[in-house]
Amino acid sequence: MKDTNKTFYLFFFVLALAVNFAGINTRFFTDDPGLYASIAKNLLYKKELFELFTYNKDWLDKPHFPFWAILLSFKLFGISVWAYRLPALLFFMISLVYTYLFTKKFYGWEIAAAAVLILLTALNTILSNTDVRAEPYLMGLIIGSIYHIACLEERFSYKDQGYICYHSHLWQSAGAIVISKKVKTLVSIEVALAACAYLYFDPARVLCTIPAV
Repeated sequence: MKDTNKTFYLFFFVLALAVNFAGINTRFFTDDPGLYASIAKNLLYKKELFELFTYNKDWLDKPHFPFWAILLSFKLFGISVWAYRLPALLFFMISLVYTYLFTKKFYGWEIAAAAVLILLTALNTILSNTDVRAEPYLMGLIIGSIYHIACLEERFSYKDQGYICYHSHLWQSAGAIVISKKVKTLVSIEVALAACAYLYFDPARVLCTIPAV
């Protein structure tokens, strides 16, 4: 990349980043941020991590992770508007880094810089960072996962990658059962039959050899 191009991209990168961070201390202008902040605040006051509450009732509409991130921010910096938005902006920064790394890996520096600028200046991105929707968390986690899975091609075969993905989903399901306090569901005829079928047939081996054919 030429030096003039680097200066051009760097200037607009800093400008677009400033626009996204400009609303970090803006007062809530919709109902959702106030609701989500109150749920995270309840976690802090109740010293509870796994059960989400609002208006003294269970709230099951969203996953826990964003609230855990906000809870940590509240504990470190106190309860405030900017502390509520900070975790989302940090995950947004992670999405920028991984977008650049992924695009650079396959298409080169200049296209990677352009991709980051497009992501920075998209209207939905700016709205999501100001209103704190799920997108900043999703962007950072998804593109990070995609980048690392793409890097697996250099270290493992398709078969090995399939095993990693298959077993990660298996342990994810087991973790969900434990967190939901439904461990007793693991002790059943259905689970026993599924475990026997898994050990006997090893479906991961069958599925993962298909792309290699």
